[in-house]
Amino acid sequence: MKPAFWDWSRIDLRIWGVVRVGLCGFGAGAILLTIALFVLESFSSAAPMRYEKALRWIEPLDVHDWSYTGFSALARKAPDLSRARWETISLPNSIPLPARAELPDDAPIARAWFRVRYMPSAPLSSDEPIEVFVSRIMGGAWCLYANGQLIASNADDWRMQWNHPVRVRLPLALSQSGQPVDIALAVPYRLGQGYALGTLQVGSATEIAPIWNRRVFFQLTLPLVGMITTLLLGVFSFSFWLMRRGETQQLYMTLASIAWVIFALQFFQDIDSDATGARWFAAIVDASPSWMFLLMYLFALHITSHSYPRIVSLMACYVVADSVLTLPVWNWQVNGFLLQHWLHIVFYLFICLHVSWFVVQVRRTDVFVLCVALWGCIFAGIHDLIYPSAQVDPDAYHFTAYAVFFVFLAFQYANQRRHIAAQCDVENANQRLNQRLAEREAELRQNYAHLATIEQQRTLLLERQRLMQDMHDGVGSALISSLAMVEQGEMVPEDVAGMLHECVDELRLVIHSLEPIAHDLTTLLASLRQRIGKRLEASGIHLSWHMDDIPPLPWLEAPQALQILRIVQESLTNIL
Repeated sequence: MKPAFWDWSRIDLRIWGVVRVGLCGFGAGAILLTIALFVLESFSSAAPMRYEKALRWIEPLDVHDWSYTGFSALARKAPDLSRARWETISLPNSIPLPARAELPDDAPIARAWFRVRYMPSAPLSSDEPIEVFVSRIMGGAWCLYANGQLIASNADDWRMQWNHPVRVRLPLALSQSGQPVDIALAVPYRLGQGYALGTLQVGSATEIAPIWNRRVFFQLTLPLVGMITTLLLGVFSFSFWLMRRGETQQLYMTLASIAWVIFALQFFQDIDSDATGARWFAAIVDASPSWMFLLMYLFALHITSHSYPRIVSLMACYVVADSVLTLPVWNWQVNGFLLQHWLHIVFYLFICLHVSWFVVQVRRTDVFVLCVALWGCIFAGIHDLIYPSAQVDPDAYHFTAYAVFFVFLAFQYANQRRHIAAQCDVENANQRLNQRLAEREAELRQNYAHLATIEQQRTLLLERQRLMQDMHDGVGSALISSLAMVEQGEMVPEDVAGMLHECVDELRLVIHSLEPIAHDLTTLLASLRQRIGKRLEASGIHLSWHMDDIPPLPWLEAPQALQILRIVQESLTNIL
């Protein structure tokens, strides 16, 4: 016997939809609340110094080691700025990433230097340091110097700096000196890829903290919340699919959540510091959106009951080919990041257009919501490819990190509508069944009443036939024989009177046998004793009557009662 704890099949289907929609709604509500708190915090806090201009120098390098070892060596090497040729540039500043560039292992490397001077606008407290904030740095491992002294370097996690904002705390002595601080930031980059430097701000720790918190929330915390929410929804969908294998859309949603979790890992975690491991991780991450869109398309096909096997086969072939051909095993030495993703955009557009055609055909709200969410993913992906990913706008956020909430909320809305519709169908079927059952019960009651009437009529008929038979055999035969004897002159008046008495006694026996005695022999004989006692007394016979307590006799009915009365009466008549 299966334990009750695992008897999930009895859980109402609507509970699963409510829980899953609640997860997405809770995440969206938390995001809106956090955004509101950030806005209030920005109005109530002092602003640090934001630099619109900076001095830049592109330093050519004679090294080609694009790895942790090479960046560590650059950080340890004292900078020689005597030969620098500074130029004024605007911040943010970047060299956009080309769509496709040949990048051999010995690709040339340069280093971009950015220099600003910070003068505190007001004296700082003795325990409050100066901090440097940069929204995003894309390129190699950066190094930050203050008054010619190396303060920080991120050679250990440089692969994640594209999405991790920079916050560097300067030594406390620099904030207490009251003197200007020359800040220099060095960013190595490959000439075929370029670099990007976002907004640069310098101020006290109190001024930098709210800016840092906002940036971390939108670049790191929000993707993490989306990934965890999606993972939980995937677990719910998988458990639901295990209980009801016919709900194939639940399996599609589970696999889509796995694809999204793989894609979202890139926003806050580097899978490996090794270059080979990083390339494998990047290839898997870059292929995951195609799988997710394919699963979304299959989900839309399932809920709309459409079937396009050839189109699905072509899409599956494209996704598999894209996943296999972009693996590092081929060692093409080609950076096709933007080119690959633009091909993905074309693939996604085809899916969205086809789902839009579903909306026109079926005209259902859940399909419309799913279609809007898919188009939102397309626009978010285009924005990310044009701005932050292509290094055009380093301050821009990756909108695909937020689009997942709407996509999976659309999934849950479709599932919720499906489950509620199924529940409504069950309730309507139960209502129709109850109505039919009530009608059938009414028919049965009517038939039962009709049968009861027929049975009553049959009982009366049988009783009438029995009475007629008893009267015919008893009173009738006695009267006929007496009449024949009178007509033949064989009986004197005294004999006729005796014969008539016998007929009357027989008639009384028949009548007494019809009385309700409830199978009680004592009651039956008591009526006979009362009637025959007077005749015995008139004949000078004293009657002494005694009966034991006799239980009810189930077989004692009117015919049997009549026979018993006849036997007793015949015995008494013989005595007389």
